[in-house]
Amino acid sequence: IEDGVTWKASVLEYLYPQIGGIIDDNPNFANKLSANYKGVVFLYENVDHPRKDIKVVPCPKWDDVLKRVGEYSF
Repeated sequence: IEDGVTWKASVLEYLYPQIGGIIDDNPNFANKLSANYKGVVFLYENVDHPRKDIKVVPCPKWDDVLKRVGEYSF
């Protein structure tokens, strides 16, 4: 599974800016992204995340995801 998380992070970085962000529930996923990643990770079912060098937006509930995604223009 860890290899899958690393692979997904590398693909997301490769696809930026065509894919500007992702909704994910695995807090470790954001740790696999490089500090150069310019997109947004909406971290579903989480209230905090230690990374501050990239855009990680914790969203405790699905309504929070919908609200926060709407605040970004991709």
